Amino acid sequence: YWWFHGEVEAGGRFFLNDPQRNGLTTLGQNSLAKFYEYRDLRPGPFGNVWLSTGSSDGLYQVDFGAKNIGYDDQSYYLDASKAGQLYFNFGWDQSPHLYSTSALTPFQGIGTNFLTIPTTSKAATVAGITGFNQTDIGIKRDTGSAQIRWTPDDAWDIKADYSHLRRTGTQVDNVNNGYSATYQVPKPVSDTTQNYGLNGEYVGTSPWGKRYNFKVAYNGSQYSDDYSQYFLQSPLTGSTQLFHESMWPSNNANAFSGTLGADLPWKSHYAGTLSYTMMRQNDAFTPESTGA
Repeated sequence: YWWFHGEVEAGGRFFLNDPQRNGLTTLGQNSLAKFYEYRDLRPGPFGNVWLSTGSSDGLYQVDFGAKNIGYDDQSYYLDASKAGQLYFNFGWDQSPHLYSTSALTPFQGIGTNFLTIPTTSKAATVAGITGFNQTDIGIKRDTGSAQIRWTPDDAWDIKADYSHLRRTGTQVDNVNNGYSATYQVPKPVSDTTQNYGLNGEYVGTSPWGKRYNFKVAYNGSQYSDDYSQYFLQSPLTGSTQLFHESMWPSNNANAFSGTLGADLPWKSHYAGTLSYTMMRQNDAFTPESTGA
């Protein structure tokens, strides 16, 4: 009554020439930063999976897949359906965006909203000779999504969807000290974006024997940042004073809409749409401070 088929792939990766991942291009060294910008192909074991099953009459089917399991660009999906009535899709994936593997910075606390200069390296950092640490600069995106579609009969079509995007990591930010100096700092990235929606459509016959359809829908989005601001010490003077930089404020948007289309007598047709959208910023902008 049920059929099954699938593939499971397992293997390993290694480099023959052992290239540098974190070489400093400014010193004429090799670097794999561009190679890894949107993918993860580190040496080591890897696995991929594709599985499928369904009923022999074609009514039910389930598909599952996984790619590059355990790495920073791994992805998974699950699709299940009852033909003509119910459809469900789920997916989760990671997506890297690596800017640099050889960035130099005097700060400690990278990845948090407190960037400080170690006491032992302040004087050397101010002198511009030592006190720099090598670090990766990049963002990792974790995205989960789900969609469901229900068609209980020929007249109704109902859909719902949800996605959850989580970003973590660092990116370069240009900071001005309020006087004449501008320098780059590893700005923390730690935020969440959620999108969701629900809509239903109905098709029927009017009292005058003509076709009509109407649709109502809701769509929403919400953005929230773990930090409203981040703090840093001046890398120019090594002063213990912390000044702050503003982050994107949390916000949300909601939209409602309705659409009606109807065939009218005398070979005429009516179509109309009514929509309302509202956008809100939950947090106030943080005033920025200046430091030496």
